[in-house]
Amino acid sequence: MRRLDINKTTRKIAGSFNRADHGQGNYSTQAELRTGAGDALSKAFEMVATPAVFGVGGWYLDGWLNTRPLATIVAVVLVFTYQMWCFARDYTINLNKALDERRSGYADPSTSLTRNRPSKPCHAESPITTAAEQLYHD
Repeated sequence: MRRLDINKTTRKIAGSFNRADHGQGNYSTQAELRTGAGDALSKAFEMVATPAVFGVGGWYLDGWLNTRPLATIVAVVLVFTYQMWCFARDYTINLNKALDERRSGYADPSTSLTRNRPSKPCHAESPITTAAEQLYHD
């Protein structure tokens, strides 16, 4: 009968866990996830808190002017519309920045995206592939 060494098994499990989570470049992935979650939480808070603050300000302005729901509705709609425009603008800027980084990686032969790519596909000279391409193009 084999005796199970709990400490050795625990070290193996812990070692594989640490290598899987903290090795070979996974720090950037985890940092990106944390940053993305933090950005999403801050955007959600802005989306709720800012219109609420301006809505309360509109409520007090309505009480002072005796135009009860008008200033509240206008303030909330204007702030919400402005926030949606800002979110869309930021998203577009970040998306274009990421696309530019990605495109620059394709142009640079020293990056890992293009370094291991063969110049011609392995099946380029195959007669079957050539016949299939001719049928497809005709």
